[in-house]
Amino acid sequence: MKLKPTAFFQMAIAVLMAAVLFHSAGFRYPRAKVLPMVVAAIVLGLVIIDLWRTIRQSQADRVSHDTGGDEGSPKRTNRQYLIEGLWLAGFCIGVYVLGFLISMPLFVFSYLASHGSRRSGAITIAVVTTVLLYGTFVYLLGVKLYPGIILDALGW
Repeated sequence: MKLKPTAFFQMAIAVLMAAVLFHSAGFRYPRAKVLPMVVAAIVLGLVIIDLWRTIRQSQADRVSHDTGGDEGSPKRTNRQYLIEGLWLAGFCIGVYVLGFLISMPLFVFSYLASHGSRRSGAITIAVVTTVLLYGTFVYLLGVKLYPGIILDALGW
């Protein structure tokens, strides 16, 4: 089976994150090892899922090509990349002005709603994402999330 170049990059990231996991497990202080282990485990899990999808897509493309079907998904245009970049820039500005705990649910909800998700699903995912962010960083890791310039000026 011929793999896409993306699959090799994903494999390299998986190996790198596995190395980070094993290396950080040897840190002397427990608080020093928590953050790199959590981040590496999350990235490793996500890259494995993405690698699995890439391999399945390669197989589907091969079958589609063998049967004379469509060549796969259309190429993204520069305009689409610009729009996604503007979403990311908007999130960064939102974090700077409003802070993480306000910007995260607003971004997730607005992004999902604008891309065709149902409102109930977008709200649910936004709330779950925010709770996971807050629980992981504030409770588990003890990291204070940036409050934004507005809440900071108000003394929060």
